[in-house]
Amino acid sequence: MAKSTYNNQGLFSTYYLEKVIKEQTSEALESTYEQIKQRYASIAESTANLNESQTEDEFIRPVLKILGYSFGVQPALSTSQGTKQPDYAFFADQESLERARPYINTNAFFNTAIAVGDAKAWTRNLDKKLDGPGDPFSNSNPNFQIDFYIRTSELTWGILTSGKLWRLYHRDTSYKLDSFYEVDLEKILINEDTEAFRYFYYFFRSDAFAPDTSNQSFLDDVLSGSIRYTVSVSDDLGDKIYLALEELINGFLTFPDNNLNEGGS
Repeated sequence: MAKSTYNNQGLFSTYYLEKVIKEQTSEALESTYEQIKQRYASIAESTANLNESQTEDEFIRPVLKILGYSFGVQPALSTSQGTKQPDYAFFADQESLERARPYINTNAFFNTAIAVGDAKAWTRNLDKKLDGPGDPFSNSNPNFQIDFYIRTSELTWGILTSGKLWRLYHRDTSYKLDSFYEVDLEKILINEDTEAFRYFYYFFRSDAFAPDTSNQSFLDDVLSGSIRYTVSVSDDLGDKIYLALEELINGFLTFPDNNLNEGGS
């Protein structure tokens, strides 16, 4: 059910992710689902025909607002490839956005942002570049674009979305282009799968990026917990392999028909 709706491409430990999701509770989850469902219903018949701007105006930005985001739209970013404009710079709250606003269209605007985002048309393939005329950078692989924005803005997290699909990227692995956490929001809404919606809501709401008193966000905690879990499993597996080999060797040595002893003669 839920696992077929999300695609964890090595960003988190799937076991740890599932464990964390089961522990989450929120009174706002149901109302958030209903609001997004209503928004989707208003465009469901036209998604195949929406271009990028229409996808943003009619679905992505309304959903971002429902999820609690405060954001700057297409702020200029000076890069090694000239001035670029990621679609969104996300902030923890409106107050943080207003404090950053005097620096709009300078790289300092991103200093207090919590994530950077990029949006595509509903039907855009997020893993392939576009062929044909147009700006080469805008036509490049969307995975490359969001990695570029993450690194240039020096932010930790990035969101790439087509409205239908929503992806999370982390600076430590985004350069791989195939390491991300993805949720098929359209599939959730069509199936009216409120259980699967948990895998979208808890990872993509604005609160998931907001730092706590220790300067760690929910996403930071899930990632660090995933790393700890993976290391502990690896260590435990190593111990078990060692013990199994030791038992195998001892059995081989002590088996009478082998005519061996511990001295090797």
